[in-house]
Amino acid sequence: MRQNQPELGKDLCLAHGMVEAASQAVTPDGTQEKRQEIDKNQGRSSCNKGRQGLPLQRRCAFKQSKVIHRRFEKMSQRSNRVTALPIGVQHNEENLRSNKGKIWKRVRAYPLDHPTTDGYVDGEILDARLLEDKVFHIKNTHVANGLTYKLLACIEPNLWTEVVAAAPLAAGAEAITPSVVAWAYYKFQVMSTVAATPATVRAFMSGESL
Repeated sequence: MRQNQPELGKDLCLAHGMVEAASQAVTPDGTQEKRQEIDKNQGRSSCNKGRQGLPLQRRCAFKQSKVIHRRFEKMSQRSNRVTALPIGVQHNEENLRSNKGKIWKRVRAYPLDHPTTDGYVDGEILDARLLEDKVFHIKNTHVANGLTYKLLACIEPNLWTEVVAAAPLAAGAEAITPSVVAWAYYKFQVMSTVAATPATVRAFMSGESL
């Protein structure tokens, strides 16, 4: 029995070498790469934990995919940048609704660069019933002539109250009036400060709902 022990050891070493050889594969470039069998569940868990436990090739692919994702995300952010858009001639109102149901609204009270007259001219009636915070912006866009404006509000139609009394706007001047009062409707009134010298006006309301 003692004489056979060296031969048994040789056989075990030979068998171990055959197992090692079987666990290795020869790649086309002549190098040997050790194969690793990873259970699907273990592969998912290792991905969740990061790149630990993944073969070298899978780690490189994982890293490359993250780089591509970051580049695509940056491109998407650049393409989704907000551009300030004016309310044009075709539309005098814009309404935006968020996923939570909040409303943001802006309305143009007069056609762009509307000329004033010697008497007060009403702008469009501005519906503020769904708006909590409101801002009113009026600008005299004429280069020389002045205008006079008022801002009126009401709860019941045709029962208007002056919330901004008559005030002059010189050429190129503007006025901004914020309001949190729960009036239902607003409107501007404008006229030329000096008779027969018309100015031009732009007036807007914007606001946000609760």
